[in-house]
Amino acid sequence: MSERQLELAQQLRALHLPEPVGFWPLAPGWWILAALLLLGAGYGLLSLLRHRRRRSLAGQCEQLLLRAYSNWQSSGTTDDYLLELASVLRRVALAKDQRAQVARLSGVEWTQWLVQASANPLQDASRQMLASGLYQPSVAELDVSALHRDLLRWARGLHA
Repeated sequence: MSERQLELAQQLRALHLPEPVGFWPLAPGWWILAALLLLGAGYGLLSLLRHRRRRSLAGQCEQLLLRAYSNWQSSGTTDDYLLELASVLRRVALAKDQRAQVARLSGVEWTQWLVQASANPLQDASRQMLASGLYQPSVAELDVSALHRDLLRWARGLHA
């Protein structure tokens, strides 16, 4: 190198590297990805909880009660609704307890078992209907919607 080049080279500043890129704060793209992952995980958790609820005894009972009510709404036959209702409740009882304990129950003993089976007790009118009213020849004055709401509330409180 020539003298002139050395002189010019000495006037140059030393090279300084930029600061290393830090871990924090994250770039906006990472925030968006994290938000999408959290939303996906939340959706997956809710789906799992819904699926487990439908498969549980309370969930199955609730679905059967809803189907019976829907059949009653389309047909309007109260007797058929009450027969289907009795069938649903017996199935739930047999799934919940031993057959020998539940199969023989009727009347007041049956309604006492229903009260003990759920955290949400039945109203007096519903208990009376389930104890004896199901077997009466005509149930014209029955409020099916109120009975249905009460039984849905009862089903949601079923003990596992």
